[in-house]
Amino acid sequence: MDFIEAFELEMQELKIGDPMDEETDIWPLAKKEFIDSLERVLKDAKKKGAEPHAYGEERSKGFFFRPTLIPAASTDMKVCNVEFLGPLPQLSQ
Repeated sequence: MDFIEAFELEMQELKIGDPMDEETDIWPLAKKEFIDSLERVLKDAKKKGAEPHAYGEERSKGFFFRPTLIPAASTDMKVCNVEFLGPLPQLSQ
C-alpha cells in the first residue's frame, strides 16, 4: 500500500458531526465564508485538472465541509497557494 492509499483509508474513517461527541473528528466550520472559501479553492483545483476524492456523508444543516483529498495538486492551484481553514488536504507529487 502506498502513502496515498493509506491516507485515503484514514480519511474514510473520519466521523463528521457534533463537536461535543468525543468520537467526532470533523466539526462544522465557524462561518459560511469558510465553506465558500473551500468551495472556491476546490473549484479552482478541478478547473486545473485535479480529481478530488470526498469522504463522509453530506450534511444539509450546519457549516460542514466533507473531508476532500486533492491527491495530485500542482503549484498553480489555489489549494497550494492560498490560506484556508477546513478539511481539504492536498498532496503534491
